[in-house]
Amino acid sequence: MPLFKKSLKDAWAQAGADMDQEFARVMDFPPVADIATELMAAFGPDGPKRGKPLTLNDLREWWLDRYDFTDRRQRVVCSTRLRRGGGGPIREALQVLEHAELVYLTVRTDREDVWTATNVGLSALADGRDAVAERVGRRVTGSAAAEPKSAADRLQELETLRSAGAITDAEYAAKREHIIDGI
Repeated sequence: MPLFKKSLKDAWAQAGADMDQEFARVMDFPPVADIATELMAAFGPDGPKRGKPLTLNDLREWWLDRYDFTDRRQRVVCSTRLRRGGGGPIREALQVLEHAELVYLTVRTDREDVWTATNVGLSALADGRDAVAERVGRRVTGSAAAEPKSAADRLQELETLRSAGAITDAEYAAKREHIIDGI
């Protein structure tokens, strides 16, 4: 291999390592339960789309807006890393919110998933950060000890939530489809 190609390849590798290091330094993620609690605010009236469904990209950008970057390059580096796999903690936080029945997956496409807050989630959000944190905390601590529920049990639980008026018919249909797809 010619010397020029090798040095260019080494330069790209070093630039990538530098960007990874900068991302890790700037984006110091808290525990997933804390991210989930903070992320729930994005679904409220002060969120990026004022209570409307959000994509993972909307949530990544909302999360980035919370940071004070020293320059534009730093923001570009962090945004790029979040899109290319560094957004794992945000995706994990969405899963925690879903297990806590605060959000649900509305639409799943090849391009991007769309998440919506449930009525329970909006109610917890209206009650404040502590209500969201309590609900998230119950699911995080309780989910590790409990056995996974069967699809039949989850469908029965979903029917109970709909009967009680905790979720709408649209939320019920979307979540039911999600459970059935997982069988």
